[in-house]
Amino acid sequence: MRHNKMCHNKRNTLNRAFLVGLVLFFLLAVVVLAGCQRQELVQSPSVPVAKTPPKAVSAPTEESSAMASKVSTLSQGETRTPTKRVRDLLAKQGLKVKSMIFMYQDPQNKPEKDRYFIKGEKMKIALAQLDHITDNIYVNTIYLDLSTQEAVGYCEAKMYRCKDPNKPFPVPLSKYERKTPVDWITGITYAEEIGSETIDNRGVTILQFEDDGSTVKMWLDVFFGVPLKIQVANGTIVDEYIFEDISFNSVTDDQLVHKTFENGYAVSKIDG
Repeated sequence: MRHNKMCHNKRNTLNRAFLVGLVLFFLLAVVVLAGCQRQELVQSPSVPVAKTPPKAVSAPTEESSAMASKVSTLSQGETRTPTKRVRDLLAKQGLKVKSMIFMYQDPQNKPEKDRYFIKGEKMKIALAQLDHITDNIYVNTIYLDLSTQEAVGYCEAKMYRCKDPNKPFPVPLSKYERKTPVDWITGITYAEEIGSETIDNRGVTILQFEDDGSTVKMWLDVFFGVPLKIQVANGTIVDEYIFEDISFNSVTDDQLVHKTFENGYAVSKIDG
């Protein structure tokens, strides 16, 4: 009987040990689960941060700025691009004009009008008045060669001051060279069309643009694409340049060189 009691006590001890172990196992499981959940809670906020680091945020900002700058530049370029009609007008002279003749007036020689003959690099100027060169030397016709930058004057008028119509006199090219209609439109990159008119029975389009701080208005022949009149406004000062009685593609080579007078003039009295 004592033996049975000892066996019973031993069995109870084992049961208690098993229960304690089971309790400890569950407590340990709870602790482990709680730790895992806490770790997930701690790591969870950091996951989005890892996916969007500072560099990933700043890179699109820089790219966006660069793209915005590029768009802004293109936009500015587009606003300064002339219309197709204006571009076509400015390009016409290069396709249609081989030579020209015109009466020219500018603020320096107004109201006198000189007659210009132009073909390629050669130019002849028939002066409205005799030009006094030096002493008793006068000229009324100037021949310019822009390729060599040479200018020669002759006194070809039939009057007493023209002693020898065949004698050349070197003259400064800068004194007589003027901006031609083609020179005025060369280099224009932008202009606005602001109106239209008729000059000398020619249809013209009025263009306007800024040049070196001045406002330039240009009356452009719509067929040949060359200006017939230019106004340059700088503050209250307005200079006007006019090309009148203009004709195109009729200049011959012999009009641009001096013609020798066989007998001279032998003028004994004032003829003009």
